[in-house]
Amino acid sequence: MNIPETFLYDENSRIVCHSIRGKMSVKTALTGVENALEFVRRVVKKYGRFNLLLDVKEYIFEDIEAHKVWSLGFKENELLKKYVIKTAVVGEDSLKLRTEKEMMETDQLSFFTGIDEAADWLSL
Repeated sequence: MNIPETFLYDENSRIVCHSIRGKMSVKTALTGVENALEFVRRVVKKYGRFNLLLDVKEYIFEDIEAHKVWSLGFKENELLKKYVIKTAVVGEDSLKLRTEKEMMETDQLSFFTGIDEAADWLSL
């Protein structure tokens, strides 16, 4: 089981990275979201608002329910809605990523294939 990691990527830019790898079951997704939100609570206490880097390059959701648990755990969370300044999503160069970028990109949400490029954008 590969539990997603959440860590402070860059203290100066207040970038929190949530990285998922491997196969994600509902249980793994739930644990990953819970751990991420606990980490975010500590970051908010220390820094206030922050930038979020989602590194989703190498993962597979076991089923649609696992994907739903993970995505809604972030999308619907009030703490994240209130404290996230910008979000960068890093994924494999694919039709899916390019389509999401074209349809969903805003001033607060952007899509990248490289983690350094994403971190640079979040640091602006």
